[in-house]
Amino acid sequence: DVGILYDNGQTEDSRNVSALWTLTSTGTDFTNPSKKWDSGADSWNTKTSKLTAGDFNGDGKTDIGVLYGYGVQDDGTNRTAIWKFTSTGSDLANPVKSWDSASATVNSWNWAASKLG
Repeated sequence: DVGILYDNGQTEDSRNVSALWTLTSTGTDFTNPSKKWDSGADSWNTKTSKLTAGDFNGDGKTDIGVLYGYGVQDDGTNRTAIWKFTSTGSDLANPVKSWDSASATVNSWNWAASKLG
């Protein structure tokens, strides 16, 4: 299966709009894309999102994790968070923030220096 975070542009007041689409494997091909989530006007920037897949809650289903970069903050630290789209087996739940460098002991995590595998 394939998950695609798609950039839908910006609202009139410059907030980013994104959507998460999935294409399910048939074994020999993929189904048509299915929209699983839409940020609406809540501002989600695909340019500062890095996706990875894995079973992040131990239920045997593949979830999607997103390393999201908020950029350099007013105090000079880099802020990065991990958001998780949990799989139900047939759908994905809305994203939930699972970690935020602003509240972690590392305090500053440079998104641009991070690579997911």
